[in-house]
Amino acid sequence: MTSSMSTVLIIGATSGLGEGFTRQFHALGKHLIIAGRRQDRLLTLQQSLGSRVDIRQLDITDFTTLPGKVNEMLKAFDIDTVFVNAGIMKSPSFADASTQRNEDIIDEINTNLTAPIILARLVVPYLIERAKAGKLANIVFTSSGLAYLPTGFYPVYCSAKAGIHAFCVALRQQLKPTGTQVNVIEIAPPYVDTALDADFRDRVDAIKGKNVPKPMPFDEYMEITMKQLQDGEASKLKEVATGFSQVRVNEWRGSLGKLLESMDIDA
Repeated sequence: MTSSMSTVLIIGATSGLGEGFTRQFHALGKHLIIAGRRQDRLLTLQQSLGSRVDIRQLDITDFTTLPGKVNEMLKAFDIDTVFVNAGIMKSPSFADASTQRNEDIIDEINTNLTAPIILARLVVPYLIERAKAGKLANIVFTSSGLAYLPTGFYPVYCSAKAGIHAFCVALRQQLKPTGTQVNVIEIAPPYVDTALDADFRDRVDAIKGKNVPKPMPFDEYMEITMKQLQDGEASKLKEVATGFSQVRVNEWRGSLGKLLESMDIDA
C-alpha cells in the first residue's frame, strides 16, 4: 500500500508512534511534511533525517488557526496521504474527583477525537478532488486496540479512540457515493512501549498486580505494521492491527462488520 504514497503529511510526528512512522516513511524514500506543536522537536527530527522533509508548526487543538495552516500546506505541497497521528492519554478515576479536571477531559477529547474529525473536514474535499483527477488519495487515522475493547484505566482515551474507529467507518460510507477512490485506513496499535503512558504506567501496573500486560517492543511494532502497510492493497486495507489489537479487530470485522456488509454498507 505504501506504493500509493509519495508525499505524506504526518500530523503528530515528533514523538512516539508518530516519530516512528516518520522515520519509516522517510526510509522508504517518501517526501514528508511533518507537523506538530513543538518547533524544536520538528527541527531536530528534520536535521536527523536530512532531505525530503518539510516542517510546519501546528497545534491541532487551536481550532481558530487550524484551517488556515492546513489550507496553506495543501496548497504548498502535492500531498497524497494525510496521516493523523497526534494523541494523548490520561488515567483519571471518575470515582475520585481529585484525579481529573474538566480541562483535562476537554483536552484529551479535543486532541484524540475533535481535532482529527475537524482535520478530516479540512482535507477530505481536497482528497476527493485528487481522486477525481485520477491521483492517489489516502487518509490514515491512528486509533487503538482500546477502541474495540475499553479498559477502565483510561476511560476518556478509550471513548475518544472508539469515536475515531466509528468515524472511519462512517467516513467510508460517506465517500462511497462520490465514486472516488479515497482510502480510509485505521491504524489500531496494541499496547506499545512508548512514552504515551509514562506519567502513570507504574501506578496502573501496581493496581493491575499479577495481570500486568507487557507492552510490545517499539521496534517490533513498527516492523510488523510497516510490513502490513507495504504488503496491503490500498483499496482493501481498512484496519492495520497486530497482537491483541488484531484479535479485537477480527472480532469486530467478523460480527458488526459482517452485519454492516449484509446491509450493503461500506464499513
